[in-house]
Amino acid sequence: MSTEQTRSLADLRSLLDEPRWPSREKYFVDLVVRMHEILTRVGISQRELATRTGWKESFVSRLLSGDQNPTILTLARFEDAVGHELLTVTSDEAKAGPTAVRNVVSVRLNGAR
Repeated sequence: MSTEQTRSLADLRSLLDEPRWPSREKYFVDLVVRMHEILTRVGISQRELATRTGWKESFVSRLLSGDQNPTILTLARFEDAVGHELLTVTSDEAKAGPTAVRNVVSVRLNGAR
């Protein structure tokens, strides 16, 4: 990872501690940080990720800098390309009991803090 990318990742991590950020934005930042961690762990560069997914390098750059809001399909393609699970989707309906709103779904980041 280049110095510029590392600085960007450090900036993203520092945003997780910002109390003014709504939790939905923190989840997004946490997701991007998790993507960086996986890429580092498996030794895949942004260029290699672009090759494996068929994405343009500019899209990968925007995605990993937090400038691109990923879709579920984008996240699934990322998982396939790196061979690691990024998200787990579970139903909260069973926990909520009989007054639960149907089809409530929560997304939990694997390895989340």
